[in-house]
Amino acid sequence: MTENIQKKLAAIMFTSLVEYDEYVKKDEKYGIKVLNEHKKILSASIKEYNGNIIKYLDNMCFIEFFSATNAVNCALSIHNNFKKENSQNPDTFQMNLKIGIHMGEVYEKDNDLFGEGVNLAARVQALAKPSGTVTTQAIYNSIRSEDNIFVRDMGRVNLKNIQEPERVFKIYNNQTEYNKETDKELTGKLIRKNIDLVDRKISKKKELSIGITYLKNLGSSDEDFFCYGLTQDLITETTKISKIKVPQIDQILKIKDSDLDSLQIASMLDVEYLLNGNIMKMGNNFRLSLELHDIKNDKLFWSENWEGNNDVLKDIKGKVMYKMLNSLNIEIPDSLNKLIKKDKEINPEAYEYFVKAKFLSFTSKNKVDLEIVRDLYKKSINIDSNYIEPRYYYAFELVRINELDKAVNILNDALIVAKKNNDNPGIAGINIVYGAIYKSWGRYEKAIEYYEDALEIRVKEKNLQDEAKVLNGLAQCYASLNKNKEAFKYYNRSIEIKKNIDDKQGVANSLSNLSMYYRRILIYDKAIECSKEALEYFNTIENPISKSRTKMQLGSYQIIVGHFKEAKENLKDALDFMLNVNDFKSIGMIYRNLGIIELNNQIWPKAQDYFIRALNFHKKSEHRPAFEATTLFLGLSYYYDNNFESSEEFFNKAVQITERRTNIEFYGQTAAIAMLMLKTKKKQADESEIDKMVESIKGLDGCLKREYWYISQSYLNLGLDDKSNKFKEISQKHLKDISKIIENKKIRNDFLELPLLHKKIMGKNIVSNDNSVCDESEESDLNSNTSNIFKFCPSCGFNNENNFKFCPQCGSTLTS
Repeated sequence: MTENIQKKLAAIMFTSLVEYDEYVKKDEKYGIKVLNEHKKILSASIKEYNGNIIKYLDNMCFIEFFSATNAVNCALSIHNNFKKENSQNPDTFQMNLKIGIHMGEVYEKDNDLFGEGVNLAARVQALAKPSGTVTTQAIYNSIRSEDNIFVRDMGRVNLKNIQEPERVFKIYNNQTEYNKETDKELTGKLIRKNIDLVDRKISKKKELSIGITYLKNLGSSDEDFFCYGLTQDLITETTKISKIKVPQIDQILKIKDSDLDSLQIASMLDVEYLLNGNIMKMGNNFRLSLELHDIKNDKLFWSENWEGNNDVLKDIKGKVMYKMLNSLNIEIPDSLNKLIKKDKEINPEAYEYFVKAKFLSFTSKNKVDLEIVRDLYKKSINIDSNYIEPRYYYAFELVRINELDKAVNILNDALIVAKKNNDNPGIAGINIVYGAIYKSWGRYEKAIEYYEDALEIRVKEKNLQDEAKVLNGLAQCYASLNKNKEAFKYYNRSIEIKKNIDDKQGVANSLSNLSMYYRRILIYDKAIECSKEALEYFNTIENPISKSRTKMQLGSYQIIVGHFKEAKENLKDALDFMLNVNDFKSIGMIYRNLGIIELNNQIWPKAQDYFIRALNFHKKSEHRPAFEATTLFLGLSYYYDNNFESSEEFFNKAVQITERRTNIEFYGQTAAIAMLMLKTKKKQADESEIDKMVESIKGLDGCLKREYWYISQSYLNLGLDDKSNKFKEISQKHLKDISKIIENKKIRNDFLELPLLHKKIMGKNIVSNDNSVCDESEESDLNSNTSNIFKFCPSCGFNNENNFKFCPQCGSTLTS
């Protein structure tokens, strides 16, 4: 009898449930339960994309598709569906698949498929990571023009029982995942997994790797700043050499005082060469001893000593770079010659003050340290007026304490000197700080101009650290202008550079800024995810300022989705640090967010106290954009507390601030609509006034859920139930539409159900939280005897009948 065998072209997929073997080892019945659950989810996705399950092979599934595009889209759907399912399940019931896909000729017999095409799909499946997909060249050729599929070439790979090397491709689950990984990083991961990359053997690009360890200080502890300064300078200059990979300063600081030997350090840093040594400074003289070790061949490559006085210490990095590059047969770049020439022109005493200031700025933990930093920069500038770096570093320190006008004056003077001396690196540094200032002022187009000028210079210099910083600044500006495509592009370019040079500090900062971008476009789960990822980086490096700011951001995002306990912990941690360094702008925002938490807890006096503190610090820092919202929140806290007189006072102030703004869109109507809600509550407005407000906001963009809700409540206050319900439904729809952007199911549900306003909008039962547990220190602060609170503000005469601790009119303290 002739065998019924047919030959045909098909897209073949193999999937594998990663956790299955571990589950079976612990409990076979439980493992089978997980396996069966995975089959239900898997089969639903396969059916959606017209796939045909050939058979299950234990924890693997063998599927046929008639279209390569359908197969790839099905793989993406599978991963997405399992991600959603996992977000609802405990850690002990997680399901992740590895998927491989190939398009080729196969043989069909008795509803089964076989042939090399089947074998190839099974082999590439083994290359995928959990929740990942790998395809062959044949699949890539069919999907390469698809805009919504993100692919990266993994190279040619030798596969078991496959005669010729196969070029394979990684399919990313989304654009964000694609942008988080570079070609270089992907190749590195494949090598570490011992995957046999053919192309790497044939055409491996020679790149030296050198670890520059922290110089040991053999002198007084007061001179440790020289060790930091010289180590950082050597790393920065070496990073500019394209043929050398060098770990960044944050990695070096982690092993600064370790007892590891050279081989262990080199292994930890993943480098072939190690430059280490020590410096002895005695008065105006120094002695620097350095050794370059060839770790691979276990030998000392060279050893060298330099000594002299402070006049030559400032340009010693140039001499070290010359020695190192010459010994490794690497061409000396022109930029190094210019650097040495520039260093020789700098006053040694000015250089010393500058290095001290940079060191203390990096390690500062309180306001006293930062005051010393600013004083050191000023001393450096006074000694050498042509030395541009301390000028723009000093200006940036002034930006940090919100003395922006003073910072601009410093930069204006610096720019005149830099242009006169044709100091292009100095001009770039000045423009970067100008960009930060104009960004802070909300003049984003102007900030972009400065950043772009700086970027052009930094790219020519191959100064990758600053190039990444500028890209990050540009991303923030474009995000603020709602140009999301440009913002996302610049954020990811910045992160890619920082990852390539292994700059953990830079990656952490960029992730923190990326979280703000996601917050702006309402993708709150991504904002939380990026902030937490940034904190993981910050936990491995010493940068308390950036870490505290990220905690502050994370707390604000957690409030939006109703995670109040976690938010409070993060905000309190950030507040402790910000109070130490007198960061008034951040302190004001933290107090406001703590007030919002208590607003949600319905503890009105506590919320009011926090909002008043926030207003006080907004004034101290001249943080004008924050005034309006905080004043409105304060008015709302009184409204919900049935203190309509105080509520009206602060709603009026918020409306007044709104009227003084020039960029009034729908958001600018918030205070006016809240005031209307109050007036209808007091029967001081009629239906026609609400109708008029509704007419004025028709067709405007940027509509938010709370404005619709306030209009709904305004109608309800007048007993107009039909109109009230209409706007309640609009508000509900808008809230639900926003929630759909949130991928994480738990966070999406929390967003709809936990915040007080959202509960009201969705018609949830609201339980009074008057008995909520709070910190003992806060209770004692709020319930302390009010006899020491002034009845009138000593500064402006405000009548303090409500026992405020800070004057809501001028911000002065009202306690003795």
